[in-house]
Amino acid sequence: MFGYIVPLTGELKVRELNVYRAYYCGLCKALKSEYRKTAVLNFDSVFLYLLADGLRGEAGEPQMEKCALHPVKRRPAIVTPAAGYAADINILMAYYSAEDHERDGRRGMRFARMFLKKAYAKAKERHQNVVRTADETIAELVKLEQEHSPNTDAAADSYARLLGTVMTDADVLQSHILYDLGYSLGRWIYLIDAAEDWEEDVKRDNYNVYACKYGRPDDAVRVQIEQSLYYTLAQAAEALSRLELKRNRELLENIIYLGCREQTHAVLTDGRRLTAPVENKI
Repeated sequence: MFGYIVPLTGELKVRELNVYRAYYCGLCKALKSEYRKTAVLNFDSVFLYLLADGLRGEAGEPQMEKCALHPVKRRPAIVTPAAGYAADINILMAYYSAEDHERDGRRGMRFARMFLKKAYAKAKERHQNVVRTADETIAELVKLEQEHSPNTDAAADSYARLLGTVMTDADVLQSHILYDLGYSLGRWIYLIDAAEDWEEDVKRDNYNVYACKYGRPDDAVRVQIEQSLYYTLAQAAEALSRLELKRNRELLENIIYLGCREQTHAVLTDGRRLTAPVENKI
């Protein structure tokens, strides 16, 4: 997971933004207690935590906590059983991302992968179905990279199937809807990441499906890609609308309907990635 799934905070109520921050801090706590690996925390995993907790019966109340980054002032953190699931997936995806960057020849990625090796082994035991799917889809993607494939659907399908499988673990009874949501979001993440890295990958002579298909980026192609990604997000929104959620619907809808759409525009038009203001200054 690459950290693209963020809310459009300007459209959130103050209470909703504080809830988002509490989930962010709660997931950080879970990563620390389970793995001692808070550095890999990212926004995509916070979305997964919000989703998984929204599907469960038990409601978590914010607890005031201190941490190494904020040793003086306590901050609200929501920690529920869903945090463990999100932390596990965060570790798995961080490991796969380090592997991918190592294949691309990026500096420091071998160290990053080794840094996560023990945590990865622990998370792997808990989610063997995710690991099996990851092994299959990564092998398929490596083959496409070796062939310099220009097929955007085939390349994006690899990560789409992986994230679809990841999300089915959140709720067995709604697993078919969760797979649809994960598949659409996985497709969007893979392609928005390719769009952001396009020019850098051309310079480094790394595989990029858009570079293979279009060569160098131009405005007309970017508009075409943007519209295609909006369609993928519409499919994710349709899947989200079918889920029976017990909480967090407003936050999740903001993220899918507004945040991811704005992220698409920011990356393709402005050449920048949006983040979420998780520092609680209110």
